[in-house]
Amino acid sequence: VLSVIQAHCRIHALNIPTGVVGSADTGVQQLFGILNELLEELVDESKFNVITQEAVFVVTAQEDQGAMSDLAPNGYSFAYFETFYDRTLRRPLYGPLDETEWQQIKALPNPGPFYKFRIRGDHLLINPAPTAPLSTIAFEYASSWCVTDTGGNLKAGITTDTDLFVIPERIIRKGLAFRWKQIKGLPYQADEQQYYNLLNNYIARDKVKTRIDVANPRQPDIKPGIFVPSGNWMK
Repeated sequence: VLSVIQAHCRIHALNIPTGVVGSADTGVQQLFGILNELLEELVDESKFNVITQEAVFVVTAQEDQGAMSDLAPNGYSFAYFETFYDRTLRRPLYGPLDETEWQQIKALPNPGPFYKFRIRGDHLLINPAPTAPLSTIAFEYASSWCVTDTGGNLKAGITTDTDLFVIPERIIRKGLAFRWKQIKGLPYQADEQQYYNLLNNYIARDKVKTRIDVANPRQPDIKPGIFVPSGNWMK
């Protein structure tokens, strides 16, 4: 954190601070505020692999499994589509159901044995209500936490000058520059363009991308069989 603010001040001919979080300097505190706002916006830009977390929990014998922020405690922001699985029964959870579908299964006397889920009021609801043996459920989600301490442990926000970022610092530095210039009424368009170029390139390269094939939307499994390498057969 300190090095990012110092680099910004050095480039823009500002007094270089020796501290950020506890600084009484209004200029440094403004940069600190812009930095925090930038980080909040960055985590909403894409499903970055560095903010992707996994939640694993054992269901309770009731429909309401509790708040999503409790089931996924590391800064839950939103869950990823089609990642809810019952690892005990080795089945996906059907859903998420919308409000109409949920009320339909609530009105039916026998909605079926397989779990269906809905997120309502930030709570995970499962129907039918689980009974013993209780299953282990897992899903992946986006975290709003993008700061770590020096030991690599994720944190909800910046608390010390030595905190680190999981998102590349060059993106953060350029984003900080254009937002600071914008607030100060200085020309910022070039820095803004460079920031979004860096960010879009990072989004494009962030994960190993799957092949897109409209005729076969999912990558086929490799099935058992006899494989003959090219050029390795008898004439």
